[in-house]
Amino acid sequence: MYTKILLPLDGSVLAAAMLPIIGKMAMNTNATVMLLCAMQEPKEEAQRAGMVRITHALTDVLVGSSNPQVDPYTQQLAREQAAAQSVLDLAAATLRAQGINTETIVEFGDPAESILKVAKQHEVDLIAMGTHGRSGLSRLLLGSVAEYVIRHSTVTVLLLRTMSNP
Repeated sequence: MYTKILLPLDGSVLAAAMLPIIGKMAMNTNATVMLLCAMQEPKEEAQRAGMVRITHALTDVLVGSSNPQVDPYTQQLAREQAAAQSVLDLAAATLRAQGINTETIVEFGDPAESILKVAKQHEVDLIAMGTHGRSGLSRLLLGSVAEYVIRHSTVTVLLLRTMSNP
């Protein structure tokens, strides 16, 4: 029934709770599980990084340096990507130990948009994700990645819902 299942993970217990469910589905359908960690880039850091890059470029031109420097923002992104990849690698090892074909992807950008983009690029059949089950004002104020994905996805979306604490 499913050949590719996309499972976004954010390091939370809720997202990890999807692993055994998706593992069983993948084993029953011989599907590949694509684990995705989609992270928002910090906007303030991005602005600061732009200034750092401009400063480095000007310094290189004025001083005549040909030594490209890595700015702190790029270093921070690399650290965040490594941490995200570590989380994905642990989850992938769990699935692979069960004989499930697994791939990992780290994306920077809006999480909901990243989920949809990866689903389209990799032609997944199913997006499986957890949701906190917020409603009313808290959902309005906090937004909902799951809701956005449901509304804009062209493939089936499976949600595991837990009620958040009041």
